[in-house]
This record gives sequence, C-alpha cells and structure tokens, in this order.
Amino acid sequence: MNKKYVIILIMLVSVLLLFAQDNNRQNRPDAKQIMETLTSSLELTSEQQESISPLVDEQFELMKSHGEPGKSQSKGDREKFKNSMDEINEQISELLNEDQQKEYKKIVEDTHNKHEKGQKRP
Repeated sequence: MNKKYVIILIMLVSVLLLFAQDNNRQNRPDAKQIMETLTSSLELTSEQQESISPLVDEQFELMKSHGEPGKSQSKGDREKFKNSMDEINEQISELLNEDQQKEYKKIVEDTHNKHEKGQKRP
C-alpha cells in the first residue's frame, strides 16, 4: 500500500514540475512582443521597424535555440552565442539615431543584468 502512495506522489510532483516549466516558457516574450517593446520604447519609424524586425527574429531564434532545456553549452558555445548577439545588437544600433542608440544600449544592459541575476544560484 505504501508503494502506491509513493508512486502517486512521484507522479504528482512530476506533473507539477511540468506545469512549472511550461509556465516559465510562457512568461518569456516572443519576437513580436520584443519588437513591440522596442517600437514603443525607441519610437521607431516604420522604416526602422521593417529593417529591425528581421534582426529581432534572428536574435529571438538564437536565444530560443541557446536556451533549450537539457542542452548543455560549452564555453565555446557560450562565447559564440555572445558574439552573435553582440553582432546583431550592433546591426540594430546602426539603424538607430543617437538618442535611440543610448536608449537601446540601456535596454540591452538591463536585459543582460536581469539574465545574469536569474542565472546566479544562492
């Protein structure tokens, strides 16, 4: 009888963990939401939106593939990812005016800092 309870408890914990993982993924913005945020924060023109949108899509796909569950990244993979992100950020920055570049740099730094805090474990 005790084995049944243990099995039920394990199954319940497993289901709860699956829901928690799905919930975590749902809280992440998608490329469209990122683009909407950039458009409003930076007051992008329609021309800038058209030029930046494919770069945001590329960046989003890169982030999505880099953060796949169970995928371990070597130091080289992390460095390649960082270089790719930096390159895309530079391309986006080049499409912005001086004031927008300053604000974009702040957004990138804030996002990086949030990510770093989330990676640290107590």
